[in-house]
Amino acid sequence: MTCYVAGYTGELAAANEIAELAWLTMRDRERVSPVDKMIFAHLHEAHLLRD
Repeated sequence: MTCYVAGYTGELAAANEIAELAWLTMRDRERVSPVDKMIFAHLHEAHLLRD
């Protein structure tokens, strides 16, 4: 899996094949797949994902 980080200005909105946008934190880790839980842990340790 590849994760990207970028600055953005404007309003984000779901469109085309994206049905929903959601901002997730460590509190949401039970909503994600097992591999995403590993990614969440890595991002959290790197201070790139909020508690």
